[in-house]
Amino acid sequence: MGRVANLICGLLTAAIWCLPHTVSAQPLQVQTVISPNSAGVPILEERGLIRLNANSRVYEKRFLIRFPDNPGQWNERLIIGVHGGSGGALYSRTGSMIETSETALDDVVADHATSLGYAYASLDRQGIGGTREGLGLVHAFADQARLRIQEIFGRRARHVYLVGFSAGGAIARFASEEPKPRYDGILIVAGAGGTMLQLERQAKLASLWPDVDPVRNPHLDARDAKIVLYSKAVGTSGDARKFWSFVGAGQSLGQLRRTLESLGLTGLSDKDVLGFRIKNHDDNEAFMSNIRQLRSTDVTGKVTVPTIEVVGTYDDVVLVGVKDYKDKVQDVSRKARFRKPIHNHRLYQVEGVWHISVDDDALQTFQFFMGQMGVSSEAQNWLESGGTYIPTVEEALAYLDRWISERKSPPSDQTVRPSQQLKK
Repeated sequence: MGRVANLICGLLTAAIWCLPHTVSAQPLQVQTVISPNSAGVPILEERGLIRLNANSRVYEKRFLIRFPDNPGQWNERLIIGVHGGSGGALYSRTGSMIETSETALDDVVADHATSLGYAYASLDRQGIGGTREGLGLVHAFADQARLRIQEIFGRRARHVYLVGFSAGGAIARFASEEPKPRYDGILIVAGAGGTMLQLERQAKLASLWPDVDPVRNPHLDARDAKIVLYSKAVGTSGDARKFWSFVGAGQSLGQLRRTLESLGLTGLSDKDVLGFRIKNHDDNEAFMSNIRQLRSTDVTGKVTVPTIEVVGTYDDVVLVGVKDYKDKVQDVSRKARFRKPIHNHRLYQVEGVWHISVDDDALQTFQFFMGQMGVSSEAQNWLESGGTYIPTVEEALAYLDRWISERKSPPSDQTVRPSQQLKK
């Protein structure tokens, strides 16, 4: 999921690539690299800066495209990778910028996919999270990536898949509901955006966290009432407690107050902030107007394109939203008269895996952020004891491709252990 944090235009073999919608044209340099996969497929890589017109403005962003050096090895498929967070630099645990892959899904799916003959393209949104603005930017980039691949191989990609991680999963989720789908299939990994509005959950977590912080309260038993209550609020079992510190430390009274103030609620007491409920402020028109606007951008569960989700059962960052979204899909399907959205959606959960797979180089960036929040080194170390969902992601990609290219339905929703194959 990493990115080359110090990529600068013109540095080393980096290139500035300007496609038809760009502002200016500059020479393109192509660097030949070898896929780190055991397949050893020779891959050509193009990287640098691209200018894109989207959302009524012009963006200049870093990009990456990889494709087989041998045209005969291309499987006529293109993956658009959509990274987590809002992009930008990747940090080591000590806070220094590190060299890794280009943008945020490369470790999770890109190297594997290119070894199978896929072309892969990703964009560093750098400052734009899992929003509809991000969706517009990704669409603009995907259009240009399609054109570039057509220029390279002399023919269009037969299938284009969108793969989104975390905040990128929120963007992919938006795309999965578009009435006129732009992608043939979608894969969401630990995806955010299942429930847009979680203010009341944030208040609950902020009020409960001090009593269950495993560093301050190391001797609490998993059956303790405080642990049980927090577990219910955060959406994971008490066994996942050692992974709670990242979310728990981030749900502070001060952070929640700033969020509510940005929505028009000011002057609240600490008690009112921690006990926040939307219904208690329905007489505040400015606040309710902002709430209505947020709700209007929420997802609906009306999935229009084949979509597979993979998430860890210890993922207290997004698991509640992912499950809420599945409920939306099911509710909409019960009311649908014809094609039911549930037919287009699969959810695979991987036991004991947190938001970041343990073999993902972005894990140390989360540890760095935890240190910035005052979380102990001990709690940061716990993140390294998690499992991996990457084998399930790779399997899900194979099933998604068969779903599209061969019209073979993937396995039903299920939960598996790390590296355990899905049951057909």
